[in-house]
Amino acid sequence: MSTTTPTEAAVRLVLTVDLTGRYDNHREVTDALREQTRRNIDCDTVVVRLGADAVRLNLELGRLIAAAFYLSAKRIEVHAPAGNVMGPLIHDEVARYVRLYTADHARMTAGPAAGPPPG
Repeated sequence: MSTTTPTEAAVRLVLTVDLTGRYDNHREVTDALREQTRRNIDCDTVVVRLGADAVRLNLELGRLIAAAFYLSAKRIEVHAPAGNVMGPLIHDEVARYVRLYTADHARMTAGPAAGPPPG
């Protein structure tokens, strides 16, 4: 008989954004992302699933994903179609914009003390 004490299970909120549908233009991809993230809440991880149309049609997808989640998620996972060369590029763009947005946010919230001295 085991006398070990059960430990508390880790519970994480993982949100999924599905952009795997059929899209005919970049506006449809942007609208789908906006609609799914309209009531965005804080979470541990967000998983963004990209389909071939979303990757092919939206050149600003990395920036848009970063803007939607850089404050609300601890981790952002980008799942792209296998064999698609744009998937890694979008992943890198998300990471780059998250760094930029996070640094900019930190400067803005630091207030005037972080800026150059007046006058």
